[in-house]
Amino acid sequence: MKTIRRIAHLQPFEPVGLGHYQDPINEAQIPLDVFTLDGDMPNLDHYDAVAMSGGPQSVNDAELEPMVDAVREAHNREIPVLGSCLGGQAIGKAIGMRVVDATRHEYGFGRVRLTDDGRTSKLLQGVPDIFGTFQAHNEMILNDPKTQHDIKVLAEGGGMIQSMQAGETSFVMQSHPELPLADVNDWADNVPQLTVMNRQILYQRFVLAYPRHRHIAQTIMRNFLDIVAERR
Repeated sequence: MKTIRRIAHLQPFEPVGLGHYQDPINEAQIPLDVFTLDGDMPNLDHYDAVAMSGGPQSVNDAELEPMVDAVREAHNREIPVLGSCLGGQAIGKAIGMRVVDATRHEYGFGRVRLTDDGRTSKLLQGVPDIFGTFQAHNEMILNDPKTQHDIKVLAEGGGMIQSMQAGETSFVMQSHPELPLADVNDWADNVPQLTVMNRQILYQRFVLAYPRHRHIAQTIMRNFLDIVAERR
């Protein structure tokens, strides 16, 4: 298995990073270069994978077009991509799926269930068939049966896609198992849909669930890195 050269991190909202998805990247000492909306996008000739983190924007906003274009290029070149929340929606947008206002905005804790495809997915090996996770999003990727896309829905929850594979190399994670404990209070203070919740209860629930969430995020990224290395 070959060494992974570099990973491009597309970061549409600078306060939100890769969280615990970054732990296995750091452990493997893989160089991670960060690209934000106020700079150029990566030359993908120099990268073996792309990871895109989340943010409060809509993937339909004009300012997100450069990152969606970069994700589209990676997908078309079969360079592995892992998108978290907004980053996952960018994958859907890049391959021509619609990203729309969710029928129910998800904030706080939710439950995710793997599909049959999810239970056999390389990305989700070692992830429980049903698991609780943290959610913070208004939009969803619309799985329109009238439109043909080369996708597999890997997990569902709340009436929407929670994880998806597009082609052989692009992967969506809608929820936030990667959220660090240190960031919970900041989100609770600054995300409007979370500020109305009981802060103490939210934090206590997160503390109890945190070791499991962190393990799931790290497992997913280790699996993703294995997929990347296999394609080198």
